[in-house]
Amino acid sequence: MYAPPPGNLHPLLMQMYIHYQDPGRQQARIISHTAQFRDISPYIDTGLDPASGQPVLLDLECPCYHYHLDVPRRVSPNDFPDAPLEPLAVLPCGHMLGAHCLDRWMRDLDDEGKEPDCPLCRFKLTYRKCGCLLRVREYNWLLPREQQIPLTLPEGGRVDLNCGPHRDRRAERKLRKWMDEHLPANAAHGSITRAQEMRLHACIGGLARSARNWHRENAPRW
Repeated sequence: MYAPPPGNLHPLLMQMYIHYQDPGRQQARIISHTAQFRDISPYIDTGLDPASGQPVLLDLECPCYHYHLDVPRRVSPNDFPDAPLEPLAVLPCGHMLGAHCLDRWMRDLDDEGKEPDCPLCRFKLTYRKCGCLLRVREYNWLLPREQQIPLTLPEGGRVDLNCGPHRDRRAERKLRKWMDEHLPANAAHGSITRAQEMRLHACIGGLARSARNWHRENAPRW
């Protein structure tokens, strides 16, 4: 049972007294000075360490311009009423920066005719084959991480060689090529052999399975 402390205690002794009266009280761990999303991803949705159950708070700054990064209120140690807040942006390489800072950086590179990259590790922010720009994921703390940010490379994620539209067009070209080779447009009705029909069904089925796997395993995707 909690008993109120004597009114004449020094503030430091009063704090010790409160801790003594409530020995089970957990002290929050504060994470700061990190630029890697993997260092905060286990806690950002719940504010708890999954291993120990200890509360975790995130006091983060953009490594470029040192503005506070906007994180969920449940893991923020302060509301920072007078400090400029920036949305948290995550790159495939795992680095996180302020979204406004990153946008400014990428526009400066574009003005100089340079390929966009991460300002911390120079990871190229384009797909290797098609050359399209990789999507920068801006973290919305109202949504769970899994619905918006894929696994970063340090977490075991991957970046495909082509962007989504180019992947789809590539799959479509492969199917059309096969159909042109095995199912010519001027083929008479009923001239398709059983083997050709089965191969066509297998090809279409493979594309359908790929589409289902894409949505099931990689709903957000780089």
